[in-house]
Amino acid sequence: MKTILVPTDFSVNAENALHFAIILAKQQKATLILLHVYQMPIAVSPVPFNLLILEKEEAKENATTKLRTLSAQIDHAGGISYEYLLEEGETVEAISNIVKVKNVDLIVMGTKGASGLAGVIFGSIATSVIEKVTCPVMSIPERTSLIKPIKKITYATDYNTNDNLIIGKIIEIAEPINAQVTIIHISGSEISPNEESKLRSSFMKKVNDVISYNNISFQMLHGQDVEEQLEKYIADESTDILILATHHRSFFDRLFEKSITKDLALKATIPLVAFHYNN
Repeated sequence: MKTILVPTDFSVNAENALHFAIILAKQQKATLILLHVYQMPIAVSPVPFNLLILEKEEAKENATTKLRTLSAQIDHAGGISYEYLLEEGETVEAISNIVKVKNVDLIVMGTKGASGLAGVIFGSIATSVIEKVTCPVMSIPERTSLIKPIKKITYATDYNTNDNLIIGKIIEIAEPINAQVTIIHISGSEISPNEESKLRSSFMKKVNDVISYNNISFQMLHGQDVEEQLEKYIADESTDILILATHHRSFFDRLFEKSITKDLALKATIPLVAFHYNN
């Protein structure tokens, strides 16, 4: 991992995300890009052109001052290469452009608490960013503890054929800090235990054939309610980061359909990573 992008709207949640990104950048020896995107308000009545220009310049100046203030936190951490950018336009489009131009490997975004795992990961901006970009997006819920070191990283799988690509990226994060990587699968009653065992064995073999990381394990959780199992897994402090892949259609259908209709009270307190959906 070489480049981490941190979009900020100067909120407390965004600052929490920056704190976590600083820790991650230092561990990974990655470059940080701090980005603020602003939009000029649309005038509802005729406004002199010179006043619009003045308002725009004031907005840029205020944003630049705030970016410099946040940058001081990166300086204080020491040993991190970074830059800050100020862009005018639509937020998601600007983030997408920066991802392409700067070859961003990971986006770290702050999210305000939501009722349900889907809401925590997929806030309105985060949803659009995940759909638009090709790199993973890490959301930092407002209740995330930034003091706890990253020792355990969990990837929830539905035995997708492309999982090795994602697991390879996870290893890139885990290896520099020797973090434990756990790959979990939540098994319901859709298939027989015998078929489940065959799928698990085949999946483990495919992973082990291409992944040469010693600190990796596989685990199966049993239960019909995916959200309930993940909530318990997080509550038991079984992981410090939870990673999901949006191209797991069957898994995500099970995960988000219920969370939307039941409005589950899962309040995440750990970073959650969503990979971009790719056909």
